[in-house]
Amino acid sequence: MKEKNGSLWQFGKLKRSGATLTIAAVLLVFCVIGGSGGGLMNQNPVPALAKPISGAVYAISYRNLDTREGLYLLENDIGFFKKSGLGFILPDELQLRQGGMILIAEDGDPEALHALLEKNGAKAVFVMRESMTPQQERFALRCANKGIFALAAPFEQGCGPLDIFENIAASGKAAALRIGRTVGIFTAEVPEEWGIECLRGIGGETARTVVFLFGSGFNEPPFPKSGIVLLNRVMRLPEWTAEEFLSEIAVGENRGEK
Repeated sequence: MKEKNGSLWQFGKLKRSGATLTIAAVLLVFCVIGGSGGGLMNQNPVPALAKPISGAVYAISYRNLDTREGLYLLENDIGFFKKSGLGFILPDELQLRQGGMILIAEDGDPEALHALLEKNGAKAVFVMRESMTPQQERFALRCANKGIFALAAPFEQGCGPLDIFENIAASGKAAALRIGRTVGIFTAEVPEEWGIECLRGIGGETARTVVFLFGSGFNEPPFPKSGIVLLNRVMRLPEWTAEEFLSEIAVGENRGEK
């Protein structure tokens, strides 16, 4: 384990092969949680069939968005995804669209990010970190009102279902008290060794909650109209290209489609 992109967060290095983490989306309903620089781009050739799989929802996280290099990487990816036919959606649009790309901004200044997204016709999940200033929080809330952002809260994943539910509930409460608005989207801070399979089969009903864990970034429908939607996302690293994301990393479990 080592630092990536100059960040203090640590992640296991993604491999460009079928060994890349490929966790299919798990759709759950449960009753525990309430609340609604160009040099970075690797130009190695990639397969010509680097294209999205019909109907799939992809989720990819970006960090270091407070740097010119981080914003450049995001803007280049947005251009590629648009050319590939992927529209940009927010979690509450999962029922309205057949597929698309969910961009997750894990850090950065909301004003700079808003300008980039508006310029390129995109939108993103924006993680509301405690280090944000009151001015940044107010601007992010305005962007959410305009439909450019969907607000999310970070949480520590923990080592089992009980931990994950308790940590999400605590994170949601803290975010709501700080910004004065209920948050229904959550992003895990670091990947854990255990998979998400142990969360299967939990019954109950709750207001819609979207939880992003770590995986390949490839998610398949159908998505429930209420309850928890558990999606996996991949963390964007400069070692690979957007083409490689679609052709080698984000592939369906047991499908191997490219």
